[in-house]
Amino acid sequence: MKIIIKHLLLKTSLGQKLRQLRHHNFMAVHQDKLAYSYLKHCSKILDVGCGTGRFISLNPKQIIGLDSNHETLKLCRRKGYQVKCGSVIKLPYPVKSFTGLHCSHVIEHLQPQAAYQFLKEVSRVLKTNGILIIRSPLPWKGFYDNLTHLKPYPPRAITRYLVEDAPDTTFPKLKSKFKLIALHYRYQPLIHPALYPLGIHSFQKNGYLLVLKKIS
Repeated sequence: MKIIIKHLLLKTSLGQKLRQLRHHNFMAVHQDKLAYSYLKHCSKILDVGCGTGRFISLNPKQIIGLDSNHETLKLCRRKGYQVKCGSVIKLPYPVKSFTGLHCSHVIEHLQPQAAYQFLKEVSRVLKTNGILIIRSPLPWKGFYDNLTHLKPYPPRAITRYLVEDAPDTTFPKLKSKFKLIALHYRYQPLIHPALYPLGIHSFQKNGYLLVLKKIS
């Protein structure tokens, strides 16, 4: 009887682990850790579009979240995370509130005017010398499979306003200026997503991680 119980427990445990692996987003978690490596020295970080709090889980004492989805915010609060409901184009925080700001897969859900307003807002709430990280998909073949994806914004669509002094921008220049720290591209997985953290992937770019530092 004891042998049977042990066998059942082992089988159950193995099944749970297999289910966890099947639902584990290897690429996203890898990108989370890469993003946090640039933010870990920041004293106060805002995760814009925090979802269920995957990024917050890296350091709940250091990272707070903002989202407009009440259901995902409920999940975050059950985990004990500090989160707030609000809009990405009107961040409910005072000027220079944060030393770090992380925003993953949000800007592609915005129309150009709203995306510009979003850049103004993140510039406003970030302190000088603060770190800004924006993660977004590139226009790969599956981009519009998500009904809420409105427009892809490549890295230069952002750096033209935050880093460069581009003369032909459609919207007014922003007062704040940033320095480019790093640009990491995300690639399509090869064979299995679990191999992605090991550097085994295709050469087809499907997203990016942009790291900027506010200098004024």
